[in-house]
Amino acid sequence: MTDKYNLKDRHICYLPFIRLNIKKHDGLFPCCLHWIENKSRVEEYREPDVNKFDTYFQSKKAREFRKKILNHDFSHCLNCPNFIQRDERFFTAKNCVDHFGEYGQKIVDAFETGDFSEPYPYRFEVAYDISCNLSCITCRDDVITKVDIPKEFNDKVIEYAKHCHSLNIAGDGEALFSKNYMSILSSDLSGHELKEIMLMTNAILLPKQWNKIHPNTRKLIKSIKISIDASSKELFETIRKGAKWEMLLESLEFLKNLHDTDGIELETTYTISKYNYKDIINFPAFIEPYNFSAIIFNFADTEFRLNEFMNGIELDHETKEEILTIIEILKKTSKINIY
Repeated sequence: MTDKYNLKDRHICYLPFIRLNIKKHDGLFPCCLHWIENKSRVEEYREPDVNKFDTYFQSKKAREFRKKILNHDFSHCLNCPNFIQRDERFFTAKNCVDHFGEYGQKIVDAFETGDFSEPYPYRFEVAYDISCNLSCITCRDDVITKVDIPKEFNDKVIEYAKHCHSLNIAGDGEALFSKNYMSILSSDLSGHELKEIMLMTNAILLPKQWNKIHPNTRKLIKSIKISIDASSKELFETIRKGAKWEMLLESLEFLKNLHDTDGIELETTYTISKYNYKDIINFPAFIEPYNFSAIIFNFADTEFRLNEFMNGIELDHETKEEILTIIEILKKTSKINIY
């Protein structure tokens, strides 16, 4: 093993060992392919055919990528912010076991044996349907109402999810609008290995759609992450085209009740662009009354997600640095965890 990149052997990056992400535009990849240092090497590990998701986790490509991590070779990861910052994703062996239990111990053992043979990932992330009830200006130009996915594919996703510890749904379109994602959520996912679901949504349809989720599957939803991007009616309805401020407030009250009665953890994401960067200082005070545990700020970036829709929204480097300074201040003054 080598410590060429200044990571001690007792530290490990767990991401390629715990997750499988189905992302229609990217195919299948063991980690975050956008951060790969040498873009020409991406195809060594990427599977472009998302229909092969049920065999990819233990495919030769995925195993070869993990082998580099097992050898503490992070030469592909030099652009990765988690590698650069050495943040919480670089666990010690003890952290890994504390967080992932028996599965985490198997990851730690793999650093001794040089092999990781778990047939299913700990976390299954589905993001293959971009249909959405909104057309947010940081994402797309038009509402995409339908994406045709074969029923057989959705059925295979449902069966695969039952073997994983956690399911994240969605991350590209709107989970509560997509017919494909609702076919998953309306199924009974209980009684198997699946222990928790994280639902990602813009929340506008939440009060209407909540009871359409299978009752047993609802019980598995342990956390909900919603995207808002504004703390005022005018700005919200400008950025999140098609949404109504009053519907958001109704949904926030609904979420607060879910938190108070069922213990569901609430987080919110805030995508910073040229449209709303002056608003971020107001956002923590706006969201605090609804019992959210965390705000996750991120910059809009034309390199990721739906590239063709995201033009002219980015901020210059100097403005980003100023915003990062403000976020550091908010971390010290807000009652909510800020990332």
